[in-house]
Amino acid sequence: MRRDGSRYAISAVRDITTGYDSSFADLKARLPVSRDGQMITFTLANGIVFTLRTSGTEPKLKYYVEHCGRPDDQRDWDDIRAEVVDVVEAIIEQLIQPERNRLTIKKDVPDLERIWSC
Repeated sequence: MRRDGSRYAISAVRDITTGYDSSFADLKARLPVSRDGQMITFTLANGIVFTLRTSGTEPKLKYYVEHCGRPDDQRDWDDIRAEVVDVVEAIIEQLIQPERNRLTIKKDVPDLERIWSC
């Protein structure tokens, strides 16, 4: 996840905790600010959007990944799913860094529904 044009370049960042949003000239989020929990949303250059947030009730980190296809996108579902899975793996490896941060994965959940906890 880099802004330098490499694989999965980040085109915008929104931090609801602080009210920052790089997609607007004034860098101010248009969504309500909430200092009670941490929530950061990244928009990638390929159109994928992912959000990282803390749980309000448990010591865990959750993530959500969105990928809206364009009408002219002729790829099949398997290619699109593979791209989403690859982005999720990059998020985990480069941003969450479970080994470095001593996080463990909750077992018995599908690959795209992983839940990391302390």
